[in-house]
Amino acid sequence: MPYKLKLAGAALVSAIAISAATPAQAITVEFVSITPATGGFNWTYDAFVTSSEIVDVSANPSFFTVFDFGPNTLLGGAPPFLTYSTTLTSTAAFGTSPTDDPSILNVNFTVNPGTPIITGPFTLGAFTLFSTNGPSSHNVFFDGQGTNNNAAFTPLSDVGLVAAPISVTATPLPAALPLFATGLGAIGLLGWCRKRKAQAVA
Repeated sequence: MPYKLKLAGAALVSAIAISAATPAQAITVEFVSITPATGGFNWTYDAFVTSSEIVDVSANPSFFTVFDFGPNTLLGGAPPFLTYSTTLTSTAAFGTSPTDDPSILNVNFTVNPGTPIITGPFTLGAFTLFSTNGPSSHNVFFDGQGTNNNAAFTPLSDVGLVAAPISVTATPLPAALPLFATGLGAIGLLGWCRKRKAQAVA
């Protein structure tokens, strides 16, 4: 039976709004499910524009990032108005400072130039990322940036935690290990030769 990990709101998604102007949330990312797939797992998320925010690309860059997700493939394309990319480091949303490991890929979605103004609450859409890692998960940071729905049109940001696969990397061998193995083989061969010589003398 295919299994899904359903999260109950704040259990794994902890949205903490950080804004210099208004204590409100901006673009929020929520984990939806993980399902087995050939060779890996499909990780599905939702992205929302909250009621206090507008997406106005003429006022501020609008985007959201899932940090340290790891290698992935976007399935089914990006939601409308959004462009997908992966980078090892990403620009943090206004006023946020999420943890960003420069050795692990981030997933970025940028609102396209020319997108009409979107007023929250609004569902940007779901997106699914294929990863060879899973089903074990851990919490990573996400953040999002839009525009405060007020007369000042100041940047509005959101930062929180969301489930992501645990990246599995191969443990490199110590540089001296091959030489050590060669030395053990030479010692074994020397012992075998001495034993054969002793048998021949007897």
